[in-house]
Amino acid sequence: MSSLALLPAILLGTHCLAANALILPRYSTPSLPKASNSAPNCTWWLDYQTERDYQDILNENEITLEQFREWNPTITSTGQGLIIGRSYCVEAPSLTPKQPTVAPPLPQAPAPPVPISECTAFHTIQAGDNCWYLMQMYGTFSMPQFQLWNPDIDETCSRLRPGYRVCVGIQGTPQPRLSIGPQPIQSGVTSNCTKFHKANWRENCLGVASQYKCSIEDFYKWNTAVLRPCGNFFAGYHYCVSVS
Repeated sequence: MSSLALLPAILLGTHCLAANALILPRYSTPSLPKASNSAPNCTWWLDYQTERDYQDILNENEITLEQFREWNPTITSTGQGLIIGRSYCVEAPSLTPKQPTVAPPLPQAPAPPVPISECTAFHTIQAGDNCWYLMQMYGTFSMPQFQLWNPDIDETCSRLRPGYRVCVGIQGTPQPRLSIGPQPIQSGVTSNCTKFHKANWRENCLGVASQYKCSIEDFYKWNTAVLRPCGNFFAGYHYCVSVS
């Protein structure tokens, strides 16, 4: 067979490939009448001149059916409604206003307690302090008295924060004993302590107890703010390691 005889078949094959690879023309302004109610702010238009599956249009323009329907309301939820001879919007700013994203409010620390005006002795809260530690440390008031002197403090003692000042004594009540030993120390240190150790970040409770040849049980007993196993143990604080 001559090459001339093959030419029609080659041309036919080329025509079929072109038909299969058809991409509908797109313009910044429509060349055909716009589809009804299409997006007024459309920036890119597709001239629908030949019947095509809607999914091909979506794929070629890298858009979703939801976007296509938003810009062209005559298109149904199944992609039907395309009319040959109309221009359809395939790019536009979203018509649905986005709700501003509101960051959730940051949790706020409770306001400092306000001691009563008759207060004569104060305590500045340190890390690890709570109402029960304060009662044990000062030994001069009960929980109801502490709440009476600090009306903002509830039964859970949740409003205490490091740096806050609370009332620990008023006129007519025994004055709290003075803090003992070097500072800073946590509340709950035994009153008969004779030696303190300043902790550093490399140490733990067992290591400090071993260094001073006291049992770990005694260490916890002398430093009641320290929780088992070695919780509330902070570098820079002084801990009791010997008693009289």
